[in-house]
Amino acid sequence: MIPDDSRFREFWTGGIPVAKIASEYGVSRHTVYSAARRYGMPLRDAKGRVIRHRRAALVAAVQTCRDHRADRVAGPRPTDFWTPDRDARLLASGGGYAAISALAVEWGVASTKVMARWHLLRAVV
Repeated sequence: MIPDDSRFREFWTGGIPVAKIASEYGVSRHTVYSAARRYGMPLRDAKGRVIRHRRAALVAAVQTCRDHRADRVAGPRPTDFWTPDRDARLLASGGGYAAISALAVEWGVASTKVMARWHLLRAVV
């Protein structure tokens, strides 16, 4: 266990390698990282340099990215997308990648969605 003392804080913020801090306290490197996180120490990059950005700003940026992705993914989705006509056209395509891609472009959906439907339909037929 690493105590929350000024010595550990100096080591961490001073850029001392994690392996050296671990040997100083007689613990593993993972324990050093866990102690730093537990005591609210600033983040460090792979070279041991303290990252000087504010954690709140980072969290806000990540949340903004998640919100943007959720808005993009959660766009309007018609519930009756797969009509019998579309199923028939998909079965008639034979399931080839080029045909599935062409249908996906025509219908304005991801080719993975069309391919997933193809696999469902071919299992039934």
